[in-house]
Amino acid sequence: MPPPLPRCSPAPYRAAAIHFRYSSAQVESPTRSMLVTAALKGIRRELGVALTRKAPATALRLVEMARLCPATLQGLRDRSLLLGFAGAFRRSELVALNVEDLEVLPQGLKVTIRRSKTDQEGAGQVIAIARGEVHCPVAAVQTWLEAAAITMGPVLRRVRKGGRSARRS
Repeated sequence: MPPPLPRCSPAPYRAAAIHFRYSSAQVESPTRSMLVTAALKGIRRELGVALTRKAPATALRLVEMARLCPATLQGLRDRSLLLGFAGAFRRSELVALNVEDLEVLPQGLKVTIRRSKTDQEGAGQVIAIARGEVHCPVAAVQTWLEAAAITMGPVLRRVRKGGRSARRS
């Protein structure tokens, strides 16, 4: 029995890149010929187009991921990413967060999103994050900021090899 075929072929992506280059040069793209389109159609038919879906990150899985984070500076930073799940933030919103955008309250954390994919004009949005009982995202962010000595600027930063956080990302 032959080995299973890969589920994703790079051919359509390469054809799209070739088409883009030709179009940018305002030259007719060879990828639009009947020969190439028939070959790409055959590849899709042979390999299939169904995507393999991954299991969702459920609350139990998130708790387990947080528990597995080591007690290092990098582990504290990774644990603070629970904030992203608690607030349902996009990656771009998480990396754009500054310390100035966080307000710690007795009930939790008030996060100001200055700009997002759905707010291109920058009107902003305030999101409340409640404190948790098992793995509190608010406590995780506070622990990360204190351990990394971050008082202003980006919340999420790179951790250098020596175990120190970068001044600015």
